[in-house]
Amino acid sequence: MKKQEILEFVEDKLQGDLGHRGGSLFIHKEQLEDFTGLDFEATTKIGCYCNYLGGGVRGSILKSEYRETRIKQKRILEYVLKFIENKYKEYENEQGLEDDNLYCPRCEVTRAY
Repeated sequence: MKKQEILEFVEDKLQGDLGHRGGSLFIHKEQLEDFTGLDFEATTKIGCYCNYLGGGVRGSILKSEYRETRIKQKRILEYVLKFIENKYKEYENEQGLEDDNLYCPRCEVTRAY
């Protein structure tokens, strides 16, 4: 199975919600396992989330954790998680959630109200 096929499948199955106070974007682990035929040692949802730090500061985007026991699964999860993180940023920008920038020294990034 090619990388692009997996990413197209993931994009089609993405779920979640994004807002000014953080959010999440994910695919259910079982969906990815059924599509690839592989067993992933990960949480029930594979994706990323973002917490609201308060005061108009959005925290950094964090990815799902997984066990790094199988090389093939690890590689697939790494590029799927990076893809989902990029989609999160893309959707966030499309919704105008980064119109007003505020620097968060804790996160070392500029984020939106």
